[in-house]
Amino acid sequence: MKTALYFMSAILLVALPAGAADPHDAGATGPMGGVEDLLPRAGPKYGQTRFMVVSDPHIISPALWSEGPAFEKLLSNTDGKLVREAAAVLEALRRAVRRERPDFLLVAGDLTFNGARASHEFVARALARVEAAGVPVYVVPGNHDVSNPWARRYTGAEPRTVGHVGPGQFRDIYAEFGYEEASATDTASLGYLVEVAPGLSLAMIDSNRYERNFDRGYPESRGAISRSQARWLEEELTAARRRGEAVLPVMHHSLLSHRSGGGGRPFGASWIDMWPRFARLFWEAAAPVVFSGHAHEQDIAGLRGEDGEWLYDVATGSLASYPHPYRMVTITAEQRLEVRSATLSAVDFAASADDTSRGDAFLARSRRRYIARFVARLAPRLRERDGLRAEAARDRARRIAVSLLDGSYREDPPPGVNNITVDLVTGRWTAAECAGRGLAAFACP
Repeated sequence: MKTALYFMSAILLVALPAGAADPHDAGATGPMGGVEDLLPRAGPKYGQTRFMVVSDPHIISPALWSEGPAFEKLLSNTDGKLVREAAAVLEALRRAVRRERPDFLLVAGDLTFNGARASHEFVARALARVEAAGVPVYVVPGNHDVSNPWARRYTGAEPRTVGHVGPGQFRDIYAEFGYEEASATDTASLGYLVEVAPGLSLAMIDSNRYERNFDRGYPESRGAISRSQARWLEEELTAARRRGEAVLPVMHHSLLSHRSGGGGRPFGASWIDMWPRFARLFWEAAAPVVFSGHAHEQDIAGLRGEDGEWLYDVATGSLASYPHPYRMVTITAEQRLEVRSATLSAVDFAASADDTSRGDAFLARSRRRYIARFVARLAPRLRERDGLRAEAARDRARRIAVSLLDGSYREDPPPGVNNITVDLVTGRWTAAECAGRGLAAFACP
């Protein structure tokens, strides 16, 4: 059993100051090293810890598919996620956790491919093996996980509907991965507060809109925090601050855009509705560093308000897609937040540590699949939007895919690097990558 904890994620329904930098407008910049007018964070000290973050594993139980027409049709419509290899991905994650030895593992939503109950139970068994090795696990749902009308079995000629999970069932299946240890829970959502280290709690926020999914006929991908959950969060964040506890908000959807053009990301928006209100809430609650997923991007976005307020949104990409990323995060006694970007390695996918050939081949196939599906989805849109010929559209889409994978995509708002150290008092960040490597001005201060 993990230590019980306090959930603090409050929502002050007040907009950012007039004139605050809007991360969804082209040219907006986040906190940059050397900025002199940042306000100091005034709140409790963060407790020391070192943890691992993954997001969007999109697992489908092997019991829900077999080779055949229905499954092949499913594969042709995916965006590069590994479906056949779900069990291999979870096993590779278990090996990576064993290798990294974090204090805890954080999963930021979309645990399943289509919200089928069998898939949730399969994931829960895998996470139980992680906890059995001594690493606590904390989960929050994603938009694919709850009340998903697309829950299917892919066997034979046609897919068949299977059982999904509602909010209560999700809470029951993942009871030992945060809900049983919660010091506070929101009865109207799947949000909870849990202590992970002395003086440090996670505010696990339910940012999904699943209530009307069956009326719509599809799982809503846009994120929002309900009014009732917002009130509850505000109360819990206020109480946590009074107790002298620091909080890290966690939710599936991003707080900030991870593309400076807002809609410039190839496949649309990923941030929550009414984001300025929640940005103001987190700043006032002295919780200015948020962890998120959903967009399948390994990226860090920053925001500086008109009066020097500052926030960071640390998004973790999809574990189901190449390069299978995760984060390692350390909070030091000196109040530094060190964020390291990493990926599942050939060793994690290998038959043994002495023979990584199978792992190397696995990752090479995964990369080819990701790029092929990315090009297949984006090229038609580029043809329509920019009037390109077919081959030119495919070439541009391929270059965008590669640039996203290697971190050089030029629509990133600052910080433009993925391994940074944030001073949790001053809000300034530094990056070893910016010293001596000649990175472009968009990436480094």
